[in-house]
Amino acid sequence: DYLHHPVHTIPHKDNAYFKILIDHEPLRIAPAALAGYDLYLAGHTHKGQFFPVTLITKHLYVLHYGLRKFGHMNTIVSSGYGFWGPPIRLGSIPEIVLIHIRNTSSSI
Repeated sequence: DYLHHPVHTIPHKDNAYFKILIDHEPLRIAPAALAGYDLYLAGHTHKGQFFPVTLITKHLYVLHYGLRKFGHMNTIVSSGYGFWGPPIRLGSIPEIVLIHIRNTSSSI
């Protein structure tokens, strides 16, 4: 979480392994891609939770929801299951994301 690792720092990674960076808030996508991570996971945005906040989160983050590649790094930002503030969602469906990772390399 950015409270424990300020936005400008990226945790050390070992190039011998598949590298995953998990952030509470999707603030370090570009630095993680530049650092050579393979997968970046985040949440926090709730996909805006309700209109007009959806428009705000769309402009605050490089990726406020969904799956996108940044270089060779896959990035997933989930809308999550819960909520913040008022217990409502409008246009933002709660979700739990399941990720299956396979080794496609014949060298391991």
